[in-house]
Order: sequence, then C-alpha cells, then structure tokens
Amino acid sequence: MSPSDPPATEAAAPGPAELRREEQRVEERSAVFKKELGLTDLVLTQIVFVVGTIWVGTAAKLGTDQLFFWLLPRVPMAAIGAIPLLDTTFAVALGALVLDEPVGWQLLGGGVLVLSAAGLANLVKD
Repeated sequence: MSPSDPPATEAAAPGPAELRREEQRVEERSAVFKKELGLTDLVLTQIVFVVGTIWVGTAAKLGTDQLFFWLLPRVPMAAIGAIPLLDTTFAVALGALVLDEPVGWQLLGGGVLVLSAAGLANLVKD
C-alpha cells in the first residue's frame, strides 16, 4: 500500500457516471408523483395553511384562558394577579432544570423578589 492510496476505512466518492445513473433512477421512480398544480390545488393549500395556523394559536391560548376564567369566582383577585408572575418564574425554573440554561445570581434574586411579591399580595386581606 503506497502513501497516496486512501485508507481502507474511507469510502470512495462516487464518480460522475454513477451520480448520473442514480439521478436517472430517482427521476424514473419519481415520475409517478409529478403533477401540475392547478389553481384549485393552490387555493386549497392556502386555506389549509391559514386555518391550521389560526387553529394552532387558538388551541394554545385556550388552555390558559379557560383556567383563568375558571379561577375567577374561586380565588381572590390578588392570587389571580400573581399568576403571570408565577408563570414566568416557573418557566425560568423549567428552562434551568430541563434545558440546562444558566442561572446567575441576578436571575435568582429576581425570582426571589417575584415570589416574595406574589406571597405578599396573597397575604393582604380586603
């Protein structure tokens, strides 16, 4: 084996003739799927994209809104006002636990302040 020979572990790159044969084979097998799109196809695709996009946003928002309106008659307003604060704090905590995001002293201090404010708001009686 000479120094100019490639190592046995490396696969030789396919030549231009092999690439042309493979491209031809793919084109032959894909001919069944080729169809010229008409106006109806394009309009239906746009409708599906628009409705699908709107539905995803609506479905994601429904859960939190339903919880909020269910809580209104059951929980004091001070507690409901603290929900956005706690939501952000839990999102940061989950990011640190699940995604290994860095948590510095500023973030910890801010979390303590937010939780303290939420706790104080719930201690105050009308």
